[in-house]
Amino acid sequence: MSIDERKFVVLTILTYLVCGAYSWLTQGLLVFPFPLNEYIFLGAALWMGARNFREDPIKWLVAVLTLSGLFGVLSTEFFWSFFIKTDDLIDGRMAMYTDSFNVLYYLGIVVAMILSVIRSDKRFAAFIAIPAIVLLIIGWIINNVWLGVSGIVIFGGWSFTQLKSRPLYYIWVLLAVLELFKWGSLVFR
Repeated sequence: MSIDERKFVVLTILTYLVCGAYSWLTQGLLVFPFPLNEYIFLGAALWMGARNFREDPIKWLVAVLTLSGLFGVLSTEFFWSFFIKTDDLIDGRMAMYTDSFNVLYYLGIVVAMILSVIRSDKRFAAFIAIPAIVLLIIGWIINNVWLGVSGIVIFGGWSFTQLKSRPLYYIWVLLAVLELFKWGSLVFR
């Protein structure tokens, strides 16, 4: 079962690398399509959740991941630009809505991380996962991208040790890779 999840993650990484290479070759800038991260995360949460829903009693984790993905999509201005004029998006009221959905997205990610640690087979690995969650929370509170990405990447590394028994944890590896691509796009401009 985990082969399909692995293929999903590998194909996403390859797609991002091809897009980044294309932008570097045509424009001289290394830019990955990170505005699509939330959409890919929602799609992965829905797909991986549906595939693993019956095999593993992780219904709460699937529900929280799906809601987090939905809140992540709702927090993007790209999504709202289909329904609202650009001038209205600049308005402060719309920023309040997108920021509120962003808060719900990160709260959902933290709750899903905690549920993943509780569900883990290897309790000693929680000593790696809990500091990663703390880094994410601190980075989110003080609005520090480096700490937030570090927390997600460390948690993705922790979940990599859990993949044999929990194929749904590929979602954490995917989120870590997506965050690294977002960080890379911001740094290598």
